[in-house]
Amino acid sequence: MQSSQNAKCLQCNIEYPISPTGQPDFRLKQKKTCSVKVDLTVESMPHSSFVSDRKVNSLSAGLASYFPLAKDKQSFMLDLGCGSTLYRSQCEDAGFKYIGLDYNSPEATLLGDAHSLPFEDESLDFVLSTAVLEHLRYPFIALSEVHRVLKKQGKFIGTVAFLEPFHNDSFYHFTHLGLINCLEYAQFRIEQMAPIPKWDVLTAQASMAFFPKMPLIFIQLLLAPIRGAQSVWWRIGSSLYPRAGDLISNSIRTAGAFAFIAEKL
Repeated sequence: MQSSQNAKCLQCNIEYPISPTGQPDFRLKQKKTCSVKVDLTVESMPHSSFVSDRKVNSLSAGLASYFPLAKDKQSFMLDLGCGSTLYRSQCEDAGFKYIGLDYNSPEATLLGDAHSLPFEDESLDFVLSTAVLEHLRYPFIALSEVHRVLKKQGKFIGTVAFLEPFHNDSFYHFTHLGLINCLEYAQFRIEQMAPIPKWDVLTAQASMAFFPKMPLIFIQLLLAPIRGAQSVWWRIGSSLYPRAGDLISNSIRTAGAFAFIAEKL
């Protein structure tokens, strides 16, 4: 509901102003208490939920090919932590009405907090979140909010950092089990999850920490001797210790980031 220049929540009566750049500003204006409930079980980690270690692309043609198609002209999607709205055209090409939400971006449709999304229950058909979850202080709460605003059978697609260096005040870098745990806590069904190809720990650390802004082709040339030595060593190790890779594959161990595709049941 909007009165004059402010938007007002009908449930809590809090008013949210329009920012100087003309964006509705839904960032929290006062403290909000959220409860997190955890059910402890004997089998504490859902290993069976990890679909496979085959690689799913980051948001390129690969991951974008998993985007759902809009059901009608009133199908809305949310780009959570949209930044410069880099993927807007891909979302609109799928037929969605695009909403970009960010905490502090002049190009966002709305300013807001991922821990308290300004949408009604089951109002969105699709949520995209690329390289955002690691920057959220309370990912359990944010993922529960995503689940709340998605319609049933709505898709949640995104990427998260794992062995990337600390960057932009990142709070949590997810192992695949940590991401599974967060998504399943929020009651999502995980369809696919896998390392992002061509973005292992060596590439991530070299590109983001050791040689920032260096062209990727030069980074790969610098890493080539290390990759060659690693390949030889792993071949030797697999013959001497054939069970060494049973528990978790090398691509998962050394992933720079993970991509995931989940659904609200």
